[in-house]
Amino acid sequence: MKKNFLYVAFAALCLMGTSTFTSCSDDDDPAPVVCPVDETEFTAAKGLQLMYNNNPMLGQKVKFTPNGDKATLKITSDLSALPGMPAGKADMSELQGPGLLPGTPELTLSVDLKVNGDQCSFEGMGETEFCTYEYQGTVNKSSLNLQFNNVKLKDTSFAGKMDLNQFEYTLSSWGNSIDKVTDTPIHIVWESEKGIDLGFVQLPMQSVLEMVLNMPLIPEGDGKYVPEKLNEVLKDVTFQEDGNIVATYTDIKNPAAGWQTSPVNLAQYVVVNATTIRVFLNPMAIMLQAMKGVKAVSDEAIWGAINQLKPLLKDGVPVVCSADNDKRTLFLNQDLLLPLLKSTVVPLFQDKDFRDDLLEAMKKNPSFAGLAPLAGPVLELVPSIIETTTKLEIGLNFTVSK
Repeated sequence: MKKNFLYVAFAALCLMGTSTFTSCSDDDDPAPVVCPVDETEFTAAKGLQLMYNNNPMLGQKVKFTPNGDKATLKITSDLSALPGMPAGKADMSELQGPGLLPGTPELTLSVDLKVNGDQCSFEGMGETEFCTYEYQGTVNKSSLNLQFNNVKLKDTSFAGKMDLNQFEYTLSSWGNSIDKVTDTPIHIVWESEKGIDLGFVQLPMQSVLEMVLNMPLIPEGDGKYVPEKLNEVLKDVTFQEDGNIVATYTDIKNPAAGWQTSPVNLAQYVVVNATTIRVFLNPMAIMLQAMKGVKAVSDEAIWGAINQLKPLLKDGVPVVCSADNDKRTLFLNQDLLLPLLKSTVVPLFQDKDFRDDLLEAMKKNPSFAGLAPLAGPVLELVPSIIETTTKLEIGLNFTVSK
């Protein structure tokens, strides 16, 4: 009986203690953290300020989703503000541009929130397949300020400055035509089973292109050759360690302004392997830069161009690099170019009205009027030349800057 009483008393004490401890614990528990910001999608038009290594990054949107004292931020491209974009979402459902970080079309951050009144702050670091980064941000109901700092590619082997090769040549003995080209900024290789049949001779496409490039532009080019004009507008290209590509160029409409440096975040790159990089173009930033001083741009033309390049916006443009000591050649090859030519150029040149319009334009241009009599049969051959092309490379020649 005494043992039973002791068991009962001990059980009662345990229950009382548990109740007391539970009661104390409930009293001491802090109130659950409630984020003052609801789930919100921020864009440039709706409160988003996005920075990439201290420079504005355009064309992105961030979906902020809170959960207590934590949140996720999903960062993707935002092409809806581009001129010429259709109002209907159906046309845009499959259109995705490049991401904030090179090589990452979609980036998701999981963050711990520090709530301070009506706003929250957060910070952290991370990495993707191609780069490492740090970030910090503040958010309230109307705005999100998100900064990415110390962004750096994991593979910086391609980083550096490259000078565009100068056009160098010797003249023929009679002095009014090029005898030999010793260096050029333009790289073109075109091998096709079909050539240009002039009746008395059949010229390979490669020879025709070299002939055109080595013709002086009159009068628009002041008698200069195409490669020379290219040297006047592009000086060098720098591949930065943070993945940005910047160029030194002149405005062809205002050459007196001198050399300028292109803004960052227009184009980015990642290294795929020793011979290939992928270049990601920011359509929003490029469009805004290109439209400076332009009075009107056709929405249909803009949308048509973007729609054609749709697959390359998200995945980037594959660019092949060949190296020989300090020489570099960057080019697009047939894997990319031929499908584009077959889907766009071939149908155009199969249209007689288009060929006739092109011939008329050539006749009115002093630089090409002399070629117009031969151009008719040549233009008809373009589809068959493209269809039988086996090798195609178009690019630029550089020298590593010292």
